[in-house]
Amino acid sequence: MIVKPDIGVGANGAMKIVSEEELTAFYSSLPDVPYVMEEFLSGDICTYDAIIDANCEPLFESMCTYPPVIDSVNNDEDIHFYTSPFMPEELRTLGRKTVKAFEADRRFVHFEFINLTKDYEGIGKAGSYAVMEVNMRPAGGHDPDMMNYAHSVDVFQIYAEMAVTGRSLMPDHEMPYYCAYAARKDGHSFLHTPEEIMERYREQIVLHEEMPPIDWPSMERYVYMARFREKEEMDGFFRFVLE
Repeated sequence: MIVKPDIGVGANGAMKIVSEEELTAFYSSLPDVPYVMEEFLSGDICTYDAIIDANCEPLFESMCTYPPVIDSVNNDEDIHFYTSPFMPEELRTLGRKTVKAFEADRRFVHFEFINLTKDYEGIGKAGSYAVMEVNMRPAGGHDPDMMNYAHSVDVFQIYAEMAVTGRSLMPDHEMPYYCAYAARKDGHSFLHTPEEIMERYREQIVLHEEMPPIDWPSMERYVYMARFREKEEMDGFFRFVLE
């Protein structure tokens, strides 16, 4: 099972329960806030982020891929994820159907799906997508900035134009990028210094900064954001920053 407080940010306070003993322990020391409980699904989180017009049609669409955030929080791991320049058609179809089902007109939406790594009876086969969260708001943190860097657009401008005119006036964007987010957890030791990171990836890094303390448990303390044309280059960046 997965249990998560019905309040807060990211995976803070979330727990994975894998045995009857852990379930009993959870109920014996139940926190003083409402919790949500459901079956745990194995897989990466893939988002459908979109700006929707008055007819529930998308003016802009994007996808972000995360490893399970709960593992980074509970296992004290450093986090990395990325905004992709491409979106699988199955995810695009599911995102658009979810928009129509909720009649989510004139909104900036953030839906989260799990790209399953094994079969789940009644939910889906490995490789398919299962609904995780439906948020009638933009993604938090630096995710909107990552959409801008990945697609060479301004999502804030697109949203404003939608609110005023009902459509987007933005010109066609350039060739898209992979936008990478690599964050270092406070207290960890790393092979490469910040100076070495900046020297090696000076042309690709678009932002680096310390995050607000509220984000440290789920989004880590110091973030490096960079963009790349090829996924292999991005994977090398993740290894270099987090090794």
